[in-house]
Amino acid sequence: MSTKIRPGCLNATKNKDGLECSKCHKFYDTLCANITDKRLRVMNTEQRNTWRCPDCVNKLPKGNNSPSPSHANVTMRNKSIFTQNQDPLTDDSTSNIELPSDNLKELIRQEIKNAVKEAVADQFIIINDLVSSFQQSLSFFNDQFENIHV
Repeated sequence: MSTKIRPGCLNATKNKDGLECSKCHKFYDTLCANITDKRLRVMNTEQRNTWRCPDCVNKLPKGNNSPSPSHANVTMRNKSIFTQNQDPLTDDSTSNIELPSDNLKELIRQEIKNAVKEAVADQFIIINDLVSSFQQSLSFFNDQFENIHV
């Protein structure tokens, strides 16, 4: 049996102790290949012959690699589209208007701020109800305690 140097850990190994990559032909032991001994034993010949090492798998293209410019559809304008007293979300004409990125950022900031305010207000209502309930319970137990000591 010939021994080969494993690229993952740079140790020598025998052919029966691991897998050879079908693309780069480097030899990997089960630990470097991230395969359990049990999985290695149940692999058939075709699976062993088509196995690819982690390096070769990482070099494969992932999904659609077409260029996707993130700001291609943003129109830059000098004038503000909305006045201060106009709510951009309630205006029906906003669905066809492209916003400059600064206005869009400000709009998103405002929406997040409003959402946080609403969430905090809802939580304050819940906390207020809990404190009120706690006060009622405390008053009840205080009355019971007073009745026992009288």
